[in-house]
Amino acid sequence: MKGARKVFIFSVILLMSFSLNLFAGDPVTKLSRGLTNVATSPMEFYNQYVLVSGDRDPFLKFFETVFYGTASTLERIVVGAYEVVTFAVPVPAGYAPVIIPETPLTTTSQTKG
Repeated sequence: MKGARKVFIFSVILLMSFSLNLFAGDPVTKLSRGLTNVATSPMEFYNQYVLVSGDRDPFLKFFETVFYGTASTLERIVVGAYEVVTFAVPVPAGYAPVIIPETPLTTTSQTKG
């Protein structure tokens, strides 16, 4: 009986995700973006190293990279988990990304203002 309930709930969620696709945005993109953010979140350490780069004291650069890399990694994990859990709901409007850049795989030259 418990197995039938799980299959039913999974089927309802699957059907909802396809039906919502007809009205606005794309829940599959939101789901894949969330999974990508969780899986590749440790790349934020490299991204922060590149953003902090320059002619600085090596110890200062190391600690800034560790601090900002840890904060950015945790942010990616939380946002990715949020997008995975809410992939079928069009929030924010039109399944827009919660943070910019959408994933840590976006080149750092695109993230500099």
